[in-house]
Amino acid sequence: MMHNAIPELGLHTSASSADTVARITKVFEQLSGDDSYREGMNRAVPGARDVYGVRVPQLRALARQVIKTFGKKDGAVDAIAEGCWRIGSREHCVLGILMLSDLKTLTTAQRWRLGVGYLPDVGDWETCDQLCMG
Repeated sequence: MMHNAIPELGLHTSASSADTVARITKVFEQLSGDDSYREGMNRAVPGARDVYGVRVPQLRALARQVIKTFGKKDGAVDAIAEGCWRIGSREHCVLGILMLSDLKTLTTAQRWRLGVGYLPDVGDWETCDQLCMG
């Protein structure tokens, strides 16, 4: 798959958060074909776990798809983001942060609670930067 291609997740509002995270993982696997980019990410982001090699613009586009589908369903994006975070790969963590940072319905207090909850698992500069910006 081309490095700038962004596949449609094909999400439905009736999907569970676990099914949605599984679909996201399959898309990451589809996007992981650029070995040189993945190797570069491993060098540039020491400490990142289980790098698929998905570019941040692709992650942003995927986050927008999740929000478009689940953004009005109370707690759905939070649950998907937390499911992604539990998997722990670089892409899952960054995607989870991007989803929450783009979700307009979260209050400042909710953002702080989620951020503080994620903080102990942050093990690299990229995730730290994304969490701080979110």
